[in-house]
Amino acid sequence: DISCRNQRQKGASKAKDQSRNGLANEKKSKGVYFHSMVQVREVPHLDDYSTNEVAAVWYNRQEFSDMRRDVKETLRGAVLGELIGDEEPCLLGIEHCFPAARKAIMWRREKAYSAVMMEQAYQIYIGASMPELIAEAYLP
Repeated sequence: DISCRNQRQKGASKAKDQSRNGLANEKKSKGVYFHSMVQVREVPHLDDYSTNEVAAVWYNRQEFSDMRRDVKETLRGAVLGELIGDEEPCLLGIEHCFPAARKAIMWRREKAYSAVMMEQAYQIYIGASMPELIAEAYLP
């Protein structure tokens, strides 16, 4: 019905005006604010580590080169449909290199976002706050 639609639009417009006026009347200052309880953790500078400590926790050029080679071999095997040993190649982290996998990732992400938004809207509607249900809605 046209009259109902007009009433809804007028009500929505009035609510927007009220919220705009409310925001305009409140002065929000921009800036950075810190919590009153501050914890500081000192991190040693790289120069303060011994050569052995750096070697134990950081990758060197050869290790990066090896990882890059492994990823290329995995991609090549996946494209050709080859098995690595008795297993299919693990594409975790490189699945975006394949158009079909990229579409599946985007679809799953959109589905998850939609589920979270619907759960949040429902909780707002019933006046509840249950973060664990929102987290559960996000999971597949």
